[in-house]
Amino acid sequence: MIFNKMIQKANIFDINISQQKNYLKIPFPNLDYQKENHPYCGMSLKIAGSMRFRNAETNQNRLDFFASLGIDINRLVQPELSHSKEVYNCFRDDSHNLVFESFLTNSFQQKPVVGDGIITKEKSLVPVITVADCVPIWFYEPDSQVFGIVHSGWKGTGIIENALQFAEKKYKAKIPNFRVIIGPHIHSCCYKVDKEREQFFNSNFAPDSCVNQMLSLEKANLFLLGKIGIKPENLISIENCTSCETDFGSFRRETGANIEKPFTVMSCFTFYTDFTKY
Repeated sequence: MIFNKMIQKANIFDINISQQKNYLKIPFPNLDYQKENHPYCGMSLKIAGSMRFRNAETNQNRLDFFASLGIDINRLVQPELSHSKEVYNCFRDDSHNLVFESFLTNSFQQKPVVGDGIITKEKSLVPVITVADCVPIWFYEPDSQVFGIVHSGWKGTGIIENALQFAEKKYKAKIPNFRVIIGPHIHSCCYKVDKEREQFFNSNFAPDSCVNQMLSLEKANLFLLGKIGIKPENLISIENCTSCETDFGSFRRETGANIEKPFTVMSCFTFYTDFTKY
């Protein structure tokens, strides 16, 4: 795939500008942060502990982690993951209440929400998802100032297309102008699947998404991003494999794919650093 060969690839630790030891703070590509205010991408590391999120639970470790970054918990907007293609447009109404607009149903609701992605223009908010081998994809369009993040597991592959189309529809964002980062996830070196899933991915995404039953979620998502018109210079695909590298939490590495065993869930989020302005 020509598009795949043109995009930038990077080790996430090479582009990390954070001095913290328990999370990464990453700039979007092809932007001048010295002259203009843009959001950053964030990702907790395994050392930070589990960031598991459920609407009906309180995870004190997660609260303490965001507090340590100076991020008020009330700024976080996070759906409880469902491994779907559901994306929410999050905004404040006239009474300053948070409203979540569903991409799939066109309905409106307040918290709690269940889904796998958030878009917003509210600079005071911090869209968050969690991952533990699935693909975090951060995105930002500087003209409309829409930013957000999606959780793209194998069942939800295609959610990034929904998110960017939603931003185009609601805020007139220009899809070719989006800056996109495909974050650390389990790569094809470690992700063996059955023949049925191999056929599904090769039929619906890039024909080489899965080779010898080793699935590349990266190739599938790059195929989608190229199809909808993301420019190669505005895209970074992170090479780090969460299953190979112990800096990251990993469902497969930590449990051997046994759902009964505990594993480290990481938070991925998009945020502006100076909340006093908003």
